[in-house]
Amino acid sequence: MPGSCTARSMKWLRDKGYAVANVEKWMPRINIRKDVYGFGDLLVAGVQKNCDHEPCAFAGDVECKFPIIALVQVTSRANMSARIKKILSLPEAIVWLNACGEIWVHGWAIKKIRGIARPTWHLTERKITLGSFQQEVESVEREEKIASQETRTSTASS
Repeated sequence: MPGSCTARSMKWLRDKGYAVANVEKWMPRINIRKDVYGFGDLLVAGVQKNCDHEPCAFAGDVECKFPIIALVQVTSRANMSARIKKILSLPEAIVWLNACGEIWVHGWAIKKIRGIARPTWHLTERKITLGSFQQEVESVEREEKIASQETRTSTASS
């Protein structure tokens, strides 16, 4: 599998049949990467077949298809919460979602699976939607609270 998290996500998405473009820009004079709207590394377009959205545009024997356009934030699994928190703070994220775009966060981690000699890369994908936006805010706040309690507990026991 490709070396960078972005390359892994591009391959994974293309294998699923999506059209994928890397929209993250490298700015050499200041040595930083700039994401679209502050969170988009990849632009993804495709069609979800046999969608469950009602009312469906097709009826009868014709296969239902639902268009998808998404911006993907790619990171390590360990940084997913921080990236989601950042996305939730950006007004552009709400605008993107209101324009029927989707936001996906891809987190990559190496995992060792019993019975397999080599550790392999595994993807954790979280989708942020308008409907889940407030739930995501609450989820990130819970994760931060748990992390700070764990830090206090480990500091107190030292």
